[in-house]
Amino acid sequence: MANRACFGRLAGLFLSAAIAVGVAGQARAASLNVSPVTFDVVAPQATTSLVLRNSGTVPIYAQVRVFGWRLVDGREVLEQTSRVAASPPIQQVPPGGEQIVRIVRIGDAPLEGQEAYRLLIDELPSDPTRIGPSRVALNLRYSLPVFFTPDTARRADLAWSIERSGAGHVLRIRNGGGDRARLSAASVAAGGQERALAEGLLGYVLADSFLDWPLPPDLAAAGAGNTVTVRARVDGRETEHVLAVP
Repeated sequence: MANRACFGRLAGLFLSAAIAVGVAGQARAASLNVSPVTFDVVAPQATTSLVLRNSGTVPIYAQVRVFGWRLVDGREVLEQTSRVAASPPIQQVPPGGEQIVRIVRIGDAPLEGQEAYRLLIDELPSDPTRIGPSRVALNLRYSLPVFFTPDTARRADLAWSIERSGAGHVLRIRNGGGDRARLSAASVAAGGQERALAEGLLGYVLADSFLDWPLPPDLAAAGAGNTVTVRARVDGRETEHVLAVP
C-alpha cells in the first residue's frame, strides 16, 4: 500500500497560515499569492496551470506538492500519488513578479470517474539564518482542490441523514453522483436553537463518497427521537433538510 498521509479534516485548511515560533516583531516583506483557488479539468484536457505571485519586496521560494484526496469512513484523507505532478515543484518568485506551475495528469489511462487531488503550496524560508529572535517567519500554506472529470460524469446527487457515531451524532451527506459537491454556510436547528456548523466552507462531498460532520451534542440531544433542520449552500444554492435524529 502506498505511504498514506492522513491530514484529518481539511475544512479549515483551504487557505491556512502556519506561523513559525518566534517573538512578535518584523515580518518578512515577501507575500505569496496564488490563483486560481479551485481547478476543474474536464477530459480530454489533462493539464492546468497555477500562478504564483509575489507582492513583496524580496524573492520568495514556493514548493508545490500534489496529493491524492479521498473520503474514507466519512473523513478526508490525503495520500501520496504519482498520477498527477507539479512542474516545476519548486519555484523562485521575484519581487512583484509571477511564475507559472503546470499541473499535469500523467499517462494516457482514461478517467474511470472523477479524480480528486489537493495541491499543498508552501512558502519556503529564503534564508532561515537571517531569522533572529526578534523576527517572525510567516510561512504560508495553501491547500487547493483539483478535480479531473470525465466529460460524461453524472451530476452530484446528495442524500442527507443524521447517524449515530460513537457517543454522539453526525450529519452524513452521501454523494451518489459522479461530480463533487461544495458545501458552505451550514447550520443546524433543534429545540428552538440554531447553531452554525460552518460560517464559510464546510467541505467537499467527493463523487461516490460520504462526508460526516459532528453535530453539537446539545442540539442532537434536543432533536433526539424527533427532527433537526439543516440548512446549507450546495455549490452556492440554498438547501434545507428536515432530518430524523436516531
